Amino acid sequence: MRLVCLVEHFPPSLGSDKRIFELSKQLVRRHDVHIVAVPSSLSLITRQLSRSGPARLDSVKVQRIYVPPLTHAAWSRSWKIAYPVTLVGLVLQTFRSIRDIRPDVVILNHPSAYSGLIGLLAAKLARVRVVLDFDDLIAEYTTCVLELKPSGILSSILTFIQWFIARHCDGVVVINDCIRREASRMGVRNTCVISNGAEAIGEQRAPSPAPDRELANSPLVCGMFGRLDDWTGVKKFEAIRGCLPSDGFRFVVAGQPAPSNCSFEYLGSISHEEMQSIYSLVDIVIIPFKKERFTHAASPLRLFEAAAMGKCIVSTRLQGIEEVFRDGEAILVDSDDPLDWAEHLRTLRKDRAMVARLGERARERVLKEYTWDSLSKKFEEFLVSIMSK
Repeated sequence: MRLVCLVEHFPPSLGSDKRIFELSKQLVRRHDVHIVAVPSSLSLITRQLSRSGPARLDSVKVQRIYVPPLTHAAWSRSWKIAYPVTLVGLVLQTFRSIRDIRPDVVILNHPSAYSGLIGLLAAKLARVRVVLDFDDLIAEYTTCVLELKPSGILSSILTFIQWFIARHCDGVVVINDCIRREASRMGVRNTCVISNGAEAIGEQRAPSPAPDRELANSPLVCGMFGRLDDWTGVKKFEAIRGCLPSDGFRFVVAGQPAPSNCSFEYLGSISHEEMQSIYSLVDIVIIPFKKERFTHAASPLRLFEAAAMGKCIVSTRLQGIEEVFRDGEAILVDSDDPLDWAEHLRTLRKDRAMVARLGERARERVLKEYTWDSLSKKFEEFLVSIMSK
């Protein structure tokens, strides 16, 4: 098969871009895979025009599409004018790229009102089958990040476009049953569940804990990585830190945006390539997401990456995460009270064998069911089924 994957950030920046790239790296072993990258919506809003980047990465061919400087400048005046002008221009350019590559299937990175809509319209113009990789509720996420009214006009438009794209694709891959159920309720058919995953990092087992006497006075290192926004729980993370003694625990974070006036160590904005070395610094990875409609559908990459490194996971109990790890493989916390989270961490500091045991069980789960190699084969099977129709 010849495949085109439409993305915004390349090399990968966000989790959804990393996911599609990891799947592409596996598929390129057996198929002709092209990535078509449009300018990210963030680069348009912040007016950071860039025309650099590799033409190939890990054997995956990359083609970039750009907006003219005048169109880019329009974003500084009015997004209401710039958005439709940009959309039309990028749809036509993407159509030409698809026409020249002549793929069997176009894969959309997510059902956004920007790159998702561009990809759908361009693929339909080129009369090519379209598969959507539906990895989060992007409309609800955008509504939260931009602090829009959930019942407002703009939020309603984003939600309409999200489900319009999903309903008009030939097939839809979702990352968990939570999104699959919501998609079914919205009239989306021909769905397939393919989770997020991680690389199999060696075959070694997680290291055995040192004797308790060696660990009794050593701090428990807890980390939070990725987006450091209110919805990801960065304020809760800091509140948990405030409930614990400073001499027994060390709290570190890495990601964006950079926190200000925080009581934990900030390691900076870390690339995906650097994350393995960052995970090696911590004992526990904390995922303190708020309980929102769109976070229940989340299945963050760092959950799988940390587990693949044999790290103990302490996370908010969310539907998408609970589908992956059961009690006994991770600590899933129902409460939003930082004191309850702190109590779990106190228990783990006293019982380092439990930390190692939970990390090993999480690692076994990922290596058994959630490696990119095994997930890409399921993705490939779904693409073949779309081709046969």
